[in-house]
Amino acid sequence: MSECLRCNHEMIDNGESEYFDEVPNKSYDCPHCGTHVEVYLPTDEEEKQNLPMYNKKLEEEFGDSSHGYEGFCPECGHHIIWQSDFMRSEVVCDVDESVVDEYGIPLDDALVSNVYCPYCGAMIEIIEPKPSDIEKNDYPYWKELKNRE
Repeated sequence: MSECLRCNHEMIDNGESEYFDEVPNKSYDCPHCGTHVEVYLPTDEEEKQNLPMYNKKLEEEFGDSSHGYEGFCPECGHHIIWQSDFMRSEVVCDVDESVVDEYGIPLDDALVSNVYCPYCGAMIEIIEPKPSDIEKNDYPYWKELKNRE
């Protein structure tokens, strides 16, 4: 069972993703908040030998502690490390950029975070739903946040 990296609820495992055929990957969706997660797994055998999951010697020395980012790898369950944030319009390119605020930022944009698992080497993309998707789907997580305000 994998927990959502945004709201900690159980995600739905979609199996292999359609995004990148050349890289082994998995896809997850959270029915509670609408977050979509893409997990890209390492393929290079030499690279794998530098990761605790594939190297017994490194595994014995690996200390699984938080790196300041809440969340665990959907692939192996170890703590993840934040790497960068982008806007959904820069990564997924499914945002209507014609409707913008006074600063020129698309109103229907959302956050995409890239994180890394130091244990298995998974690169993980956490894609938040667009505001229009939140409104359409009435996700419980966003309703709870709104009610707290």
